Amino acid sequence: MQTLGADCARKLHARIKDLTVAERSHELVAGKPKLLSGDRARQLSIRLDGGRRLVVEPDHDPCPCHENGSIDWSAITDILIVDIGDYHD
Repeated sequence: MQTLGADCARKLHARIKDLTVAERSHELVAGKPKLLSGDRARQLSIRLDGGRRLVVEPDHDPCPCHENGSIDWSAITDILIVDIGDYHD
């Protein structure tokens, strides 16, 4: 098991706090949220430290989507943390 280190753990704590107080996922700005693509197209990546990311996805059934099938992140109110680390490894 890999440890995050103090700086990354501090940022993780801050990002989880941000997620807790946000009413909608599109309100997030810290950590430069980025929509992922490919096999991670349903996920959102949030920067932590040293290449590590907090990766979340909607926890809705059914998931709110636009007519083109893409996720309507402005309607997402519940998320699931799916990864904490460097998904490029």
